[in-house]
Amino acid sequence: MSQCTEWVKCPQCGFPQADSFFESHAETEIVTCRRCGYYAHAAPVRDGSGNDVGWKREITVGVGVVGGDHGYHTLHSEEQVTAAARSLRAGLVEGKYRDSTSYVTRWNRGPRWNEGQIEFLVGSEPRLREG
Repeated sequence: MSQCTEWVKCPQCGFPQADSFFESHAETEIVTCRRCGYYAHAAPVRDGSGNDVGWKREITVGVGVVGGDHGYHTLHSEEQVTAAARSLRAGLVEGKYRDSTSYVTRWNRGPRWNEGQIEFLVGSEPRLREG
C-alpha cells in the first residue's frame, strides 16, 4: 500500500495548493482545499465479484474552512461556518489557539459554483507552503 500526495489547483477557488491524495491499494483519490472547503472523493465501483465496473466521484462544494496549527476542516453549510467562527474567536480569547495560524473562511459563491470570493472571517490567509 502506498500513498501519493501532491498539490493541485483547486477547481472551485483556484488556490494553487489544494491537497490531493491517492491511495494505491484502495485506488481512491481525495482532493481538499484548505482555502474554500472544496472536497472531492473518487473511487472504483466494483460488482459483486470484485471486478471494476467504473468510477464514482463525489464532489462537495465548499462553503468554508476552519484551520490552524493541526490542519484544517472543510465546512459545507453556512451554519458550520458561523459556528466555527464563533468557536474560534472564543478559543483565541481564551488562548487555546494561536492568532497567527488560526482562521475561518467563507466561500462567497458567485453565479456558478466555481466563481466567487474567499472571505476571511477570523484570521488571515495562511502563507503558501514551501516545496
